[in-house]
Amino acid sequence: LPLSEKLDGSTECSLWAPYKKSYVSGILYISPNYICFDSKIANLVSIVCPLRAVLSVERVDNVKGNATIRRALFLCTTQTSSSNSFLFNDVGDREFVISKLSEMLGRTIPTKK
Repeated sequence: LPLSEKLDGSTECSLWAPYKKSYVSGILYISPNYICFDSKIANLVSIVCPLRAVLSVERVDNVKGNATIRRALFLCTTQTSSSNSFLFNDVGDREFVISKLSEMLGRTIPTKK
């Protein structure tokens, strides 16, 4: 991230890692222009996603047949890589995160091609 980027908040959560078929514990970071995730295990998983690439952020409350999903967020992006959506589970202060991201996404202009 640019040195000028100011951290707006952070919270503990887990990220669904399809390659492991399990959750990876870490920290979700939010700044005015980025949402990032860094695993607690060094160099295991790291995500830097520009907010301009975020299409939607959705609450996930109940998934039939999967009791492990709680206080979750589903993030969809315009990124063309194989990872264009992310499931964050057990998000510490989910309502604050949703509120903050909604506020910030209201200020960003989606990338148009």
